[in-house]
Amino acid sequence: MKKLSTYLFLIIFSFSAPSFADDISELQIEGISIGDSLLDHLSKEEIKKNKRKTPFKSKKYSRYLIQKTKNYDALRFYIKSNDKNYNIYSLTGIKNYVNDYKGCLKEQKKIINDLDELFKNENNFKKTGPDKIISKQDKSKKSFFLSYRYIFNNGDLIDIVCYDWSENVIFADGLNVGIKLDEYYQWNLNEAWK
Repeated sequence: MKKLSTYLFLIIFSFSAPSFADDISELQIEGISIGDSLLDHLSKEEIKKNKRKTPFKSKKYSRYLIQKTKNYDALRFYIKSNDKNYNIYSLTGIKNYVNDYKGCLKEQKKIINDLDELFKNENNFKKTGPDKIISKQDKSKKSFFLSYRYIFNNGDLIDIVCYDWSENVIFADGLNVGIKLDEYYQWNLNEAWK
């Protein structure tokens, strides 16, 4: 079993097989994996209490946010809105870097280096980044994020993103480390904002 830990906060990726083989369900953040039922980690009451509004026009997925976990300022989950099993399609660890974008970039670089080392013998993905993207959520177009992605052959991905929000937006600058199924990712790209 391989484990990866980062310097400032732990991101644990556990593997039961010697090769990664396009199955991101073996990756974990805070002991939680894509495809898990959120009910395995929280009670139904806790889940309902932590449901949040989404910025998206499409309501296919619902967002849940758990504050102050062991290693993160928050964990964010996306689950199909009609799924009574609460199966996780997107899982993101969030670490705030308020007015410390350089600190975020430094931590992002450490995580990228760790992932590069972890996946050095794998050939079932492509790495992209750094990509600087202007945020759609800021009408002033002054907010942006710097993104790296590990996109696997089946479309599932890991993304490591530093956000630098302008004063026009109420969000905190920070680092997101996400694991996403291709189905969720395609919805986010092609349907969510329509």
